[in-house]
Amino acid sequence: MENYPIKKTTLSFTAIKEFAESPCSLLHYWNKERDEPTYDMQLGKVFEMLFLRPNEFSKYFQLRDSIDISQKLEKYAIWYSEMMPEPTRMISLAQNKAWIAEFEAAAIAKGKVAIRNTDLEKIENRLRDEVEAENTASGITYIKDTLYYAALGMCTAASSYSPSNLGISHDNFVKFDDFDIFGVKFRGEADSLEKSPHVITDLKKVPNAHPKYLERLILERKWHWQAYIYSKAFDTRTVLYLCVEGKAPYNHFRFQFSEKHLLLAEQEIRVQCERFKIWIEKGYPENSYNFHLEGTPRNYILPLSKWQENTLDLSEEVENA
Repeated sequence: MENYPIKKTTLSFTAIKEFAESPCSLLHYWNKERDEPTYDMQLGKVFEMLFLRPNEFSKYFQLRDSIDISQKLEKYAIWYSEMMPEPTRMISLAQNKAWIAEFEAAAIAKGKVAIRNTDLEKIENRLRDEVEAENTASGITYIKDTLYYAALGMCTAASSYSPSNLGISHDNFVKFDDFDIFGVKFRGEADSLEKSPHVITDLKKVPNAHPKYLERLILERKWHWQAYIYSKAFDTRTVLYLCVEGKAPYNHFRFQFSEKHLLLAEQEIRVQCERFKIWIEKGYPENSYNFHLEGTPRNYILPLSKWQENTLDLSEEVENA
């Protein structure tokens, strides 16, 4: 218990997914230090901002390659207008060393630092790092040009579903706190809520936007759980996902969750909520996968899956019996 000081009674979509994995997974999620965002995570967030709130993009994101370091260069008095010559057959090594010493002395006399051409990029990157660190504290995230243009490509591809075309207002993300589902409090936010008609739309960056692929991805990532939570929190049965691929040609597809998706999610979430309440009553024990197998023998025998059972040929076993 000492390893996991933070314990909560409120869940989110991500939290209940972690709990379904194991209680230890949830404890780790609550207590872990947030990792540096991956490229895919950043791309998804930049896409959401450009698509939903383009006018506010500059408040939260800036392109790293556009960082102005001219003042930094002047402050550090780095002399880069002339470059040191490399040794050649026309100049002896001793002559070259003497020239370099003279060049460096002249730079120092002017209060500057002499650098090689090959070092310039390294120093510019270091100065950009300093500017980035100074501004990150104010909430600015610096991104690479390649990531920005990928997000822009996603927005262009999905432009037919833009908020203005759909008549959706996006002054803020739609949030909810302490919403009760099966006796457990939930919190979260959706990307948009169209009040008339009552429709929730969420954006997803996906590796493949083909409908057949999304059929599997929904269940693998438990997006139907998220859709069900949205449907309850915002009192609607119309939950749409706009899925866009994160690389050219930025294929995209928008779909609505079926009633069967929501009913399946309701059944599965009900089970997890009941387990979560029991787990809290027991004092947040650090159980692993065995928590979901209570009452089973210590040496648990892993059964065949349904599809494996259906393909199993028992005729040879019957003949040998």
